[in-house]
Amino acid sequence: MSQSRSDDTDTVAAKSRVEFVHARIDSERWAIERGRVRRLIRSPQLTRIPRAPEPIAGATEQGGTVTAVIDGRTLCGDSKGQRQQADGVLVVFDGPQLEQRTGLLVDHVTGIESHSVDQISAVAKKQPQTASYHCARIDETAWVLDPNRLIDAISTGDASANSDQ
Repeated sequence: MSQSRSDDTDTVAAKSRVEFVHARIDSERWAIERGRVRRLIRSPQLTRIPRAPEPIAGATEQGGTVTAVIDGRTLCGDSKGQRQQADGVLVVFDGPQLEQRTGLLVDHVTGIESHSVDQISAVAKKQPQTASYHCARIDETAWVLDPNRLIDAISTGDASANSDQ
């Protein structure tokens, strides 16, 4: 009987944790739910897309699939942005609701971390001082990025970080 209680406790503990892929863009720390990440691509070759919104650095082709690349530095307010040769890591998003395969170019991925749900605080959709694509914070140390909100923000021209960490 004690074995089943232990198993139940382990199951509850596992359900109260969420895994995130953690990345850095300049000095900012970002997190994306692990289940929303399809793959990571180091230093992808970028092709410029004419008349694309400012945060779009270009596109890359991997295995016959084209991925739109969002430049994380541009989102963080770096005026350099728009890299031709990506010297970072492309975090390719996963999700059936995405019309176009899309990814975020970050400076580097720091790892996968599991966090208790108690460490995660929701952020209002349109809270002052935060971008509309941040859906939460982890212990005030990392922004949790919602890929759907990010893509919506870019399509409406509302994709500027201006995050006040």
